[in-house]
Amino acid sequence: MAILKTVGLLNLINSPDLVPSEEAIVLAVGRPGAEARVLAAIQWLHRERHVLYSRGKQGGYCLWSHTSVNLDAAYEAALRAVGSHKKVTAHIKDNLGTRPIVARRHYIQTGNLRHFDVAYCTLAELDKTASDLAPPADGRILIPLCETQEDVQLATTFARAFKGRPERLIGITEPLASFSGLLQELERWNWVAKSIPELKDDRYAGEEVARQRCLTE
Repeated sequence: MAILKTVGLLNLINSPDLVPSEEAIVLAVGRPGAEARVLAAIQWLHRERHVLYSRGKQGGYCLWSHTSVNLDAAYEAALRAVGSHKKVTAHIKDNLGTRPIVARRHYIQTGNLRHFDVAYCTLAELDKTASDLAPPADGRILIPLCETQEDVQLATTFARAFKGRPERLIGITEPLASFSGLLQELERWNWVAKSIPELKDDRYAGEEVARQRCLTE
């Protein structure tokens, strides 16, 4: 009962800083040396009694007694349908904002408005994109999307050797491979949202799917 009360209270607070994770529940209701027993009780309530629903590591647990959609089963189906992918770059490139950047300090000091466009590219496209004709802007900020640390090193070497185009700035990202798990999580919940028609008749399950998508976007 203490576990359910703890989860219910944290669900009501609904703060990202107070997620009802296993660690938080153990700290709230466990006594020294009783961690294993509390964890076992959590799993019993979740897997056998079905009165706790797992939102994953980011969302923790919640009380889930008002839904007709089995989100555990839906998520398992998404795991099989979506599978896994290796490259993050291909999935995020077209969703990155390319709004021009205004040189505000230059404008304030001189009164002349200057702006740079922003272009994202893969490492394979870097040479061609950096050498393209100048766009209708005062300059270009070029950002090669680096998947691995090796990509970062290659892009850095290219940037250091790139000369003769002072209006081109090259910014190099941290390795993006670390986002692979988060991206896959988002794709799975997107699959659930699009592929489970029963969600439209189950407000609670629909809200939970929307919450999961927001956590990973």
